[in-house]
Amino acid sequence: MKLSERAMAPAVVHQAYRFALDPTASQQRRLASAVGGARFAYNWGLELVKRRLDERAAGHDVQVPWTLPALRRDWNRAKHQAAPWWADNSKEAYSSGLDGLTRALKNWSDSRSGRRNGRPVGFPRFKRRGRRDACRFTTGAIRVLADRKHVQLPRLGIIKTHESTRKLARHLERGTGRILSATITRTAGRWYVAFTCELTRQLPTSNGRVSTVGWMWASGTWRCCRPVSRSPTPDLWSVCNAGDDACSASGTDRIASVSPPGERTRVAASSRPADGLRWWRRGPLASAATGSTS
Repeated sequence: MKLSERAMAPAVVHQAYRFALDPTASQQRRLASAVGGARFAYNWGLELVKRRLDERAAGHDVQVPWTLPALRRDWNRAKHQAAPWWADNSKEAYSSGLDGLTRALKNWSDSRSGRRNGRPVGFPRFKRRGRRDACRFTTGAIRVLADRKHVQLPRLGIIKTHESTRKLARHLERGTGRILSATITRTAGRWYVAFTCELTRQLPTSNGRVSTVGWMWASGTWRCCRPVSRSPTPDLWSVCNAGDDACSASGTDRIASVSPPGERTRVAASSRPADGLRWWRRGPLASAATGSTS
């Protein structure tokens, strides 16, 4: 059956749109100040965590700020002395840096305790200017302007883009998409903004349901099966971590129309993946017996 003849169903997906910015000289300084504020907050929080860990190792009864709320509380108490210029940037810039530190600490803790698969993760290190300069905004004025040539970011104002934003603007105008966050980055001297969006798309269905293909590394080979949860919401997708026999026993079907992950597919960074879901993509289901799409 041709793709155009299949039944379609709405599904919510997350997608990022990245655009190159064309800022003026003053806007470049504000962009650099925002990513610099995020980097400063990250390094400030890391220094605080290391100092508290050393004090605890010396036998002192101190609290180590390990979560984002705890780091935010300590930052709000110390920002007037640690960074008198903090008001020059959006509060989201500093929150972005502290959030990155929280994720790094969690990855290290999970890797050390065995809750994280893949290669061991080292303890977070201090950041320096010019390496992965980035800042994420989740609140404030985050918009794509109607002329499709400008974007608006919190405290940074309206910035021109090198390219048209029509692909994202069409979803926003139709009401089939909304912006969740915006991340500015500097790469090789050029500024970019990436919008993380929630979109409603019409996708091919199998038996009236939107399909999901999940590949797992199990027992030394790639295996695929259908998800346990059939909800189209990405946060509720779950794929069983067992092999083919367990998949058949639980009522799921083998998928024969999709090749396993290869060199050109998005696989986890680990060269030795652990058992469990490592790669997935959406697509039509196939019959295990005939290999033809339904």
